[in-house]
Amino acid sequence: MAALKVGSYVLFTAFAEGQEAPENGELLTEGNIYEIAKVNTPKKGSKDELSFFVLAEDADGNSVKVEVFHDECEGSTKKAFTAQAKAAEQEEESEEESEEESEEESEEESEEESEEESDGIIALEDLKKGMDVALVPKEPENDDDVLAEGEVKKITAKQVHIMQVNDDDSEELVKVNKSDIGIIEAIEYEEEEEESADTDDEETEGQESEDPDLQSLPALATDDEDQDLLAVFKESDDLVELAKEFMEDAITADWRLAGVLYHVRKDKNYRKLSDAYKGKAGFREFCDAELKLDYRKAMDLVAIYIQFCANGLGAEELGKMGYSKATLIQREFSDEIDVNQLVEAAYTQPVATLRETIRETRTTSTTSSGSRDVTRMTRIVVSVPEQAGKNIKAALALAMEQNDMSLPVVFEHIVHTYAEEHLDPKAIQRMKRRLAKEAKDNAE
Repeated sequence: MAALKVGSYVLFTAFAEGQEAPENGELLTEGNIYEIAKVNTPKKGSKDELSFFVLAEDADGNSVKVEVFHDECEGSTKKAFTAQAKAAEQEEESEEESEEESEEESEEESEEESEEESDGIIALEDLKKGMDVALVPKEPENDDDVLAEGEVKKITAKQVHIMQVNDDDSEELVKVNKSDIGIIEAIEYEEEEEESADTDDEETEGQESEDPDLQSLPALATDDEDQDLLAVFKESDDLVELAKEFMEDAITADWRLAGVLYHVRKDKNYRKLSDAYKGKAGFREFCDAELKLDYRKAMDLVAIYIQFCANGLGAEELGKMGYSKATLIQREFSDEIDVNQLVEAAYTQPVATLRETIRETRTTSTTSSGSRDVTRMTRIVVSVPEQAGKNIKAALALAMEQNDMSLPVVFEHIVHTYAEEHLDPKAIQRMKRRLAKEAKDNAE
């Protein structure tokens, strides 16, 4: 058997003779194809056998993991898995149709004939543009004889124009005289609708979809999910609206956290909890130990709360721009800066563009205050191994192309982003002062 991994597919043959079937083993059907959710590889020297946990479906439609061993299955493909699923659907449809036919046969023949004559038939005067129909001649030679089949594009006084899709998938506009039409039958593309519904069901259950971002992730069984969250999802009539509510709650939580952190820091309440919090780095220790919150983010939230409140802004404005943009613009708030201009820019611009706007705002402010508009440049030269250099050049070129920026701006943006995510702003300022001192000493 070829090397199999999570997301691969296997065809279940049968459980080994003489061995008891595993838990939920009754959910597996011989000859069916299943997706691998977990691989149990035995350690070197162990007598354990290679086994897989595959995803099966219980009576309630939930995904359940079932263990099978390597000699109880064969490698398969996603294409075969999809084909099997479609075949099962068609079989179910066939059974449903047979049941419906049996019920219809028990009714009186006169009612049956009446239903057959009216079902799916459209009167010529009721025909409208956009309908999917089959135009049957007045005297058809067989059951498949049609004048045209497809979407109605135009209806004139004497003709009906149909956009027909040929066997080679080419489109052809067919014009049919109304005088030649015997019956107009409505076409229902049930198969496509059901296929779409199946895709929605698969995505709802967390299984692999056509989304490439999800394909790179492991398959997720229902019993592995957060059961409390699943209960909330099942009670909701609209998951999209629920997502919006969760987002609003998250934004409100950020704003409330920012406010309470400001007061905790200002009033030094945290020092009462432990002597470890009474030192210079007490608040940092408090955030790490008690709140499990990164100190840099905590101080950013405090700064956002102070600057936003001081400039008449609040939770609504924070929600519109998000935490990252709010952190950027609050650092620029001053009497010389047009705060409203920055806020409006944060609403509409991506982070990279917003940085450009902030840079321009600084220049405008400096010029209007009477200072000379002079920008001193620093030249940075680095050498890296050849292969790394090629990768760096390609990444920079792509960033320049996608964001329509110059090389210096792209480089500055990358460094700023790294610094914001990984470095303490105060440590950066201390390093700047140290480097300036070293430069001064070297100059002397």
